[in-house]
Amino acid sequence: AAAKALVVWGTAAAGPALLQEIKGKDVFVRKASLEAIGKLNLNEAPLAVAPLLIEHATRGDAVNALKAMGPMAEDAVLPYLDDRDAFVQMEACKVLEAIGTEKSMDKIRKYGASGRPFAKDVSAKAIESIGQRK
Repeated sequence: AAAKALVVWGTAAAGPALLQEIKGKDVFVRKASLEAIGKLNLNEAPLAVAPLLIEHATRGDAVNALKAMGPMAEDAVLPYLDDRDAFVQMEACKVLEAIGTEKSMDKIRKYGASGRPFAKDVSAKAIESIGQRK
């Protein structure tokens, strides 16, 4: 309940506690903490949240938090285009579709040409979105 309250009323002062909670065992606290973290402007948040793209239980929440962080999360997300899991790669590309800049284009193109499931279509959509933001 406290983490859910921080979604609405949280400030950067709550950041360290929220960053600690995303590592906890209670998936519901982790999900609420991710939602709150996405709304705060914490420099350390992208590097703490991006590894949760790998975990199935929190992947969707991590995606939403990273998207909410905007371009500050780009560097933390880029390595996940090279993950061994096709679904992690796909979700990373979708995050970059929403927040990526020109800096992401080469890695997105490489991912699109990889032959991985969904890569061609997801990368094309990301490249188009980033191109429209230029």
